[in-house]
Amino acid sequence: MRTMTQSEIAKKLGIVGKQTINFNESVVCTMKPKYMDEYDIECVGIEIDEKDPEKFCETVEKIAPTFGGINLEDIKAPQCFYIEERLKRTLDIPVMHDDQHGTAIISAAGLKNALEVAGKNIADVKIVVNGAGAAAISCTKLYVALGAQVKNIVMLDSKGVITSDRENLTEQKKLFATDRRDVHTLEEAVKGADVFVGLSKGNVLSKDMIRSMADNPIVFALANPVPEISYEDAMDSRPDQGGEHRPLQQKAHRRHQGRRGLLQGADRLLRVSWPRGSEGLCRHPEGCPRGRCAGHRRHQARRHRQDR
Repeated sequence: MRTMTQSEIAKKLGIVGKQTINFNESVVCTMKPKYMDEYDIECVGIEIDEKDPEKFCETVEKIAPTFGGINLEDIKAPQCFYIEERLKRTLDIPVMHDDQHGTAIISAAGLKNALEVAGKNIADVKIVVNGAGAAAISCTKLYVALGAQVKNIVMLDSKGVITSDRENLTEQKKLFATDRRDVHTLEEAVKGADVFVGLSKGNVLSKDMIRSMADNPIVFALANPVPEISYEDAMDSRPDQGGEHRPLQQKAHRRHQGRRGLLQGADRLLRVSWPRGSEGLCRHPEGCPRGRCAGHRRHQARRHRQDR
């Protein structure tokens, strides 16, 4: 009998099931790294039983003054893109979406290292992304920001290769719709590709597909709980391939470490104490756009005392 993952348990239990995920991730974020003397991140998991994006955003905006940063968890595409962009626009604290930022940053770091080992330039490599959800879109955006060329990227969803002539594409999928008409399936797309990034479902990549890739291919099989190809099959397919086929627990741990690093960076950059926003400093010390954040009020109080 297969053991269910936390996500599967959460789906069966509904919103209450999310407590296990939020609690575990809060614990990981709160852990103090050995190499850091100063570390003041505290986390609390909050479950919001709301499916309407507008009402969800309204709820988050109302509780935001209590916190110094917000991490969104397990929100499906395309709603997650709207929610994240709106909250970034309306709130004066950092907002991140774990499925997007956590996975994207960790996989991008791995890709940079793998390309260096393989002796390849990110601007020249051909990349196949199997999946078009929140994580896949965000990962690909970050690869492009690092220098990857959109013309060298082929993205696939459940219907196959995303082409520019397909109807009813979301705005996110349009960003990576290819003009090529010679590829339709994953098997066709990976031929001659340098990089495969899987953020879809298990057991969709075969040994023969990896053998058809370019020299020194990089394979990131990131689907969970079952990757696109097992570590054993991937390594057995050819000796010159590299990439990521780690167990689910290790992949999740790396993603959590990445998010913790983001929180540390935001804490230093914006001078916000997590999660107590009332102890932070406003990122607009000479005038908060809304004039309501505690940092700005404290800054005004100091100036008032100095004037006296």
